[in-house]
Amino acid sequence: MTNHKKQEELYVQFLERNDFKGLENYLIENSNLPGRMVNLRLIATVANFFESNEELSKSWYRIFNSWFDIKIDGNSPEIILVLTALESFGGIYQNFSRKEQLLIEKKLKDSLNDERWRVREIVTESYKRIGLLSYGDLIKLFEDILSNDPTPLEVRGLLATVAHPNLLILEEQLDFSQKILELFFHYYLNFDEKTFSKEDKLILKKGLSFAPSVIVSKNPTVGFQYFDKLIKIDDKEINTIIKTNLKKKRLENVFPDEVEILLSEINK
Repeated sequence: MTNHKKQEELYVQFLERNDFKGLENYLIENSNLPGRMVNLRLIATVANFFESNEELSKSWYRIFNSWFDIKIDGNSPEIILVLTALESFGGIYQNFSRKEQLLIEKKLKDSLNDERWRVREIVTESYKRIGLLSYGDLIKLFEDILSNDPTPLEVRGLLATVAHPNLLILEEQLDFSQKILELFFHYYLNFDEKTFSKEDKLILKKGLSFAPSVIVSKNPTVGFQYFDKLIKIDDKEINTIIKTNLKKKRLENVFPDEVEILLSEINK
């Protein structure tokens, strides 16, 4: 039996016994923090368990709320409780009444703007879970965010979510991801320098350094046409971003002709 399997059996016992204190201690002890990488596998496995156990997810909802509200810095072992609750919210979202769903939606949106980068990263995993269970729900959540003057961090989180291979399969998913991509570039081109900082713009630029290539690789005809449209704007920053994406192996190796044509346009 592998070490991971032994661990899973151990903490499943905590879950099935409703031993929240036991699971809490186990998560903290196995968080891999302080350190560079939190134990994402452990967080995801706990979230998977609750996603597939509707009754238990309802009985643990109060515990998740208490974990989510813990005020702790992003590198402390206890942050794993916040992250586990946050990713689990996405998997159990559909199990609740509209009242509870609204509370979860607020927690997710607030997390997009959290000062702790680990929280901002894990909330996209929560949104992905919602999208995998019901892409229509994800569209509604994101359209609501977009209709209320989104912040740079919110826009970045939306793009990071939709640019996931498992959410780029159906036509509905491809169409919506392209919409988000175009909104992101529009947001970047019209960045409000009076309201937001240079750091905010840098965060947006980092988000644009990889996500577009993922979306274009799954929807190449539309994606390359959009890249061509952006290149014709003749903006130095935008061209640098497009060039970075075109050089990703997922595009360069699979669509060499299209990449060569667009790179030649940029290098004119």
